[in-house]
Amino acid sequence: MSSILVQVDAAGRITRWNTAAQETFGIPAAAVLGRSLWHCGVAWTDPETVSRLLEQAVASGHLDDWAFLDATGKTRLVGLTVTTFQREGASPAQPDGFVIFGSEVTT
Repeated sequence: MSSILVQVDAAGRITRWNTAAQETFGIPAAAVLGRSLWHCGVAWTDPETVSRLLEQAVASGHLDDWAFLDATGKTRLVGLTVTTFQREGASPAQPDGFVIFGSEVTT
């Protein structure tokens, strides 16, 4: 099973979208790079959850069974872990971005 790997910069723009993310969400990297995670074309059932998590995360956070609708309208679930990163010496209150790692958990 491949793992979803998405990188988001400090402004909330997607800078990396791996093959597992493409396959899980059905959206190619070229279509999401530079866009925000909550406006990237994924039909999140609760888009504000990621927005809040990214705005409030200082070290990391986890979303269990986070739902989205695929291209056929079927509800699918992913488990995601969000971890901030920052340059050495930078303020922890202002991370340089986030790495989102996870997998589909639809049963």
